[in-house]
Amino acid sequence: MSDIAVLIPYYNHLDKLYKSLSSISNTEGVDVIIVDDGSSEKPDKGILTEKFIDISEIEILTHEINKGLSHALNTGLEYILKKGTYKYIARLDVGDECTEDRFKVQKSYLENNTDVYLIGSNAMIVDENGKELYVRKYPESYENIKRNMYVFSSFMHPTVMFRADALASVGSYPILVCQDYAFFFKFIRKYKAVNLQNVLVKYELNRHGITYNRYRKLQMDGLKVLWANFQFRYIRFIFIGTVKRIVCIILGPKIMMKLGTKLRLIGL
Repeated sequence: MSDIAVLIPYYNHLDKLYKSLSSISNTEGVDVIIVDDGSSEKPDKGILTEKFIDISEIEILTHEINKGLSHALNTGLEYILKKGTYKYIARLDVGDECTEDRFKVQKSYLENNTDVYLIGSNAMIVDENGKELYVRKYPESYENIKRNMYVFSSFMHPTVMFRADALASVGSYPILVCQDYAFFFKFIRKYKAVNLQNVLVKYELNRHGITYNRYRKLQMDGLKVLWANFQFRYIRFIFIGTVKRIVCIILGPKIMMKLGTKLRLIGL
């Protein structure tokens, strides 16, 4: 049994789940907790255990109906905490891949920096065919992370690892479309966090993964979270983040995704 639990929410697409699990190397020594959120394509524990022998232990939790990502994540956290054997919790999303020794690198950093409770990294953005598009970079220092949170999320969700005992004060994921954004805000208000500047995850860009209405709700929820964490010292960043989210609501996901990709590809 490992002291690292990798939490993966799952809703259909077994092929993408297999791709993600295949990226966990045999030197990692992690347990994987999969939360099946009412899927029609059900993962089978016996098949996964036989297929992915590099993973120490695989557990599948099941929702009979689709409850949404926030509920799936909280079901996983509740199970992990109840088990009481895990020191660290890492995240990974279906379709995304870890680079070699990702979890060992993050655990080593946390072991050597006991004041840090949440750690993320940069990520390689790839298309659905695996073609590398660009590296998405995130702020490294704690102060820059706190500033940046008012403009963009300072972490890519599937790159993070955090200390399990912090959940006693941070709590669970809020029931929001931007549950990760709200969760990270709660975390950094209480604990120090960093981003490693190396690429530890390949993130699959799904251009069909969000409808306009859901995207609009994502941005609206983000505005609420942003202002709920108001601090006068960050007023300039709050203003920029507010304007940014309003522009996102007006332009919609397709234009914003195309615009963002073009700007990153030319280095802006």
